[in-house]
Amino acid sequence: MPYVTNITPFQGQAIEHRFYNGHPYDCLFVKATFRLTHDGLLKPLIDQPAFVISDVHEGNEGRSALLYPSDLIPFKPGTDLIVTGSAKPAGGKPASRWLAAIAVYRDGQDAPALKKIVQLTGPRHWTCGLLAGWPLSDIEPASAVALSYALAYGGASAGPWSQPRDIYWPNPFGRGYLGRDKPDMARAYPAPQILAPDVDAPKWLKPQKTVGLSPVDGLQQARLEFAGTYDRRWEQEVKPNIPLDMKLDFWNTVPQDQVAHPYLNGGEEIRTIGLFASEDGVCNFKLPRYQVFAVPLRGERKLDRLDMNLDTVVIDLDKRHVTLRWATRADQDEGYDEYELVAFEPKAATAPTAAAQPRKARP
Repeated sequence: MPYVTNITPFQGQAIEHRFYNGHPYDCLFVKATFRLTHDGLLKPLIDQPAFVISDVHEGNEGRSALLYPSDLIPFKPGTDLIVTGSAKPAGGKPASRWLAAIAVYRDGQDAPALKKIVQLTGPRHWTCGLLAGWPLSDIEPASAVALSYALAYGGASAGPWSQPRDIYWPNPFGRGYLGRDKPDMARAYPAPQILAPDVDAPKWLKPQKTVGLSPVDGLQQARLEFAGTYDRRWEQEVKPNIPLDMKLDFWNTVPQDQVAHPYLNGGEEIRTIGLFASEDGVCNFKLPRYQVFAVPLRGERKLDRLDMNLDTVVIDLDKRHVTLRWATRADQDEGYDEYELVAFEPKAATAPTAAAQPRKARP
């Protein structure tokens, strides 16, 4: 385990992780959590929340939607933009449906670097009508909709998880997909509440696109397609290391349309609508701009600093928290003895001296 001295005002952590062919790296992280005020400012929390070590699910792992991903994922090739909690319509007044959108604007650019829109609805369900098939009920207005893939289209056939099942891999944890199951005529089946913006109503037993703003589990297709090959050859020749054909995009914990390339730097404007219960549904704010880096030491000598990438932005709608994670890594072949983690706001402080030119390690 790499040794770190955290001289930031935030949380710092380090782990060892083995990349391709089992090559070891020191992976270094800084996590900062801010309170989003009602005038659109981000204020650092006095008590900074600790790192979340493992993925947090809504229920059993592998059988329920991902609630919050681990803060110790070793590397992300772009910046995840994650929205958690419950979205609310304008003014917090119950609504049958509304659009929820988020966009990221870099400094000096008119076009968003990232933009995503989903449609949210109140609850409705399908029930069996003897002559009318399975009609969809009217929407019950809602004052909030949880941004969970449990409320998006998807699902799996019933039965023990140890037995063969039909699984909708874009979202095994959702609703609307029955697979091989025969519908129970006495049951009401809940319809998806998180839809693509152009969908009027989901159709009974008809596949549709899965959309969302929350994190995706490693079992969902949006990440699974990057996981690589886990076959007999991997079992015999590579395990426990990652497959040689794994793409590191697997460690991004959102669909690729929520990953910013290149990394965000801080200072970007986040524009939202339909997420917070402001009077007009709009809430905009700017990400704080910090310089975050690690200073490696070999013996008593401080070496060239390793700049850390802002690779995760989590917006918690319920707590009105915005959490940022910066990360970097160092090849253990460099033989560093320890690291100092540093973070400062350029406008408010002077950079601690480290070394001349920053370097970045590669996996």
